[in-house]
Amino acid sequence: MKNFTTFLFLIISVCGLNAATLYVAPNATGNGSSWTNAADLQTALKAAKHGDEVWVTRGTYFPTKSNDRNASFVITDGVKVYGGFRGNENSLAQRDVQANLTVLSGEIASPSIDDNSYNVVFTKHVSAATKVDGFTIKGGAANAAVTGQGNRQRCGGGWFNNGAN
Repeated sequence: MKNFTTFLFLIISVCGLNAATLYVAPNATGNGSSWTNAADLQTALKAAKHGDEVWVTRGTYFPTKSNDRNASFVITDGVKVYGGFRGNENSLAQRDVQANLTVLSGEIASPSIDDNSYNVVFTKHVSAATKVDGFTIKGGAANAAVTGQGNRQRCGGGWFNNGAN
């Protein structure tokens, strides 16, 4: 039993060492390794792997700088994304989501809702290990004139979770 406990401890330790925290700020250009080297949100989400945390400072974030209505913030299974940071915290407990409003917005083109992102956040086959916390999600417009149950362009303006299959 002692060998099994030691083996389990080693597996948990090794898996825990692979988890990373990625830091995000509006208009940032770094690699996300620290607050001073923060990345933009899309870069951090593309780099994040199962078990990683993405810490996002206050501000408004858009899924694209173009007018591509299919653009979304894609969150991979097991990634935890937290908003509400000032940009100098060392622990999750230090963030203040009330004072540091963090918005994910689908308002990508003109002020009209007719050209907003279909879905602001997109997830596919995610488990309970995935978390999105401390954000206001707004401005998605799943308003395409398409048919079909569960069509991403017609459902889930704020958040579309594809749980098919």
